[in-house]
Amino acid sequence: MADPAPEDTVPTEPAPTEPVPTEPEQALPILPTGPSEPAPLPTISIQDILGSVEVSQNREAEDKAKLEAIGVISFETLRSSLLQWATKGFPNAYTIYEVPMVAPALCSDGVARSLPDYIVFCSGKTINEHVDVLQQRLIDITVSYAYTGSTILIVVSKQA
Repeated sequence: MADPAPEDTVPTEPAPTEPVPTEPEQALPILPTGPSEPAPLPTISIQDILGSVEVSQNREAEDKAKLEAIGVISFETLRSSLLQWATKGFPNAYTIYEVPMVAPALCSDGVARSLPDYIVFCSGKTINEHVDVLQQRLIDITVSYAYTGSTILIVVSKQA
């Protein structure tokens, strides 16, 4: 076989002798490779525990006061809410009062409770007992409640 004719070959460039840089090199951080010291374990003191219990007890006392307020809504506040209800035509389950409340992850005694159980724990009464106090003040009006996320709604409806 004969060598190909010079016009059949494609000339090639000689290979560069040094690498051609395409992008600037970035410095990589140097990380220690030896053994590292473990993080210290958290500590707890009696003072930490007492402080946490005290904060929880204060919150529970505040929540108890909010719940007790349901039965002693001032006459003017109650009257104003009921007049607004009347101007709207007495719709069922009309909100007249709101109590912001969320059960904590843990109560002061270290127990997790649902909102209804938390209400009993911090106030000594069920939500029904709190609502009944208000119910005794309203004639021909049914008082009820609803839980909506972080709020207890106190609602009224006309008795049939």
